[in-house]
Amino acid sequence: VYKDVYKRQRQSTNSDTKPSLINSVLSGNFTTNNGGAIYNANFNPVRSEVIVTIINSILWNNVGVPDSIISESNNTSTIITYSIIQSGSLDPTTDVSDPNNKIGVDPLFVMAPAASAAPTTSGDFHTMSMSPAINMGDNAANALLTDLDGNPRIVNTIDMGAYESVMIDCNQYLGLTLSLIHISKKSRKNSTGANAI
Repeated sequence: VYKDVYKRQRQSTNSDTKPSLINSVLSGNFTTNNGGAIYNANFNPVRSEVIVTIINSILWNNVGVPDSIISESNNTSTIITYSIIQSGSLDPTTDVSDPNNKIGVDPLFVMAPAASAAPTTSGDFHTMSMSPAINMGDNAANALLTDLDGNPRIVNTIDMGAYESVMIDCNQYLGLTLSLIHISKKSRKNSTGANAI
């Protein structure tokens, strides 16, 4: 992410740049420098401002020592909407005021390594069935048909994060009759008189 943002900053020489992260996961990052999850810096003296927009995303388990989770410098800011953001210090120019954000709410990843484990390629950033990320994103921000698994990107309302939850559609079972059969202990004796297992 940092390299892509930095590349776009360098390429745009005469105007403001506004990179976006949509349906992304930034998790398990550790730094002893700037920004545990993001370091947003304006390296172009001609450009007046760099604004990063983060939508439908999850920032979790990131550590910046001694810095904040998101670090801003030289006329930069980050605007976050429809996202889950870990508790912790943020730069004063990081805007998380959108009421659709969930701050300090566990996204319930299947397996999210701690920042102390970085660097690592382990982790499973699918969300569990009770995740607060499910159906909580902004459909209008999405331009993709599928998620990283190739599943439909929007099912009802888009999820926060990189993967759309895969739920069983109970509507396909409407009208079917569910039969329950109760077998008492007495009725489970076989022909020899012994209890059947």
